[in-house]
Amino acid sequence: MSIKGIGTLINVGDVTRNNATESQLKSLRDAMPSFGKSVIRSTENSRQLYESAKTEEEVKLKATADEFVSILYGMLFKQMDSAVPKSGFMTGGKAEEMFQSMILDEHSKSASAQGNNPLAHRIYEMLYDSTSKKVPPVTS
Repeated sequence: MSIKGIGTLINVGDVTRNNATESQLKSLRDAMPSFGKSVIRSTENSRQLYESAKTEEEVKLKATADEFVSILYGMLFKQMDSAVPKSGFMTGGKAEEMFQSMILDEHSKSASAQGNNPLAHRIYEMLYDSTSKKVPPVTS
């Protein structure tokens, strides 16, 4: 997908990768004025936004993003587990099935809680951008 910018043609696929330069991001923001100036951030800026959550609303958004990533990882791990062929040689029956589901849920929570998670950063960024103009900051 390409967007006609100010005198240039920008390939969106190149700009959204980690190697996007600030000038590419600025050109893309200028080409999409209806989305505002904070739609596209570099990976580093997205991480900084995620880590700078201070208000009660921002902390809730951060927790929501983390929980969403945990659910995505859980779905991924369950699909991966179902793709492994079961021989039937050593099965634990229903107890193993229940335990396997619980352990996969714990693994997904653990994977999503890892320190530098770009997926959580991007999801938080989207939540932040979609609510920042609608939800006033919480005052104590």
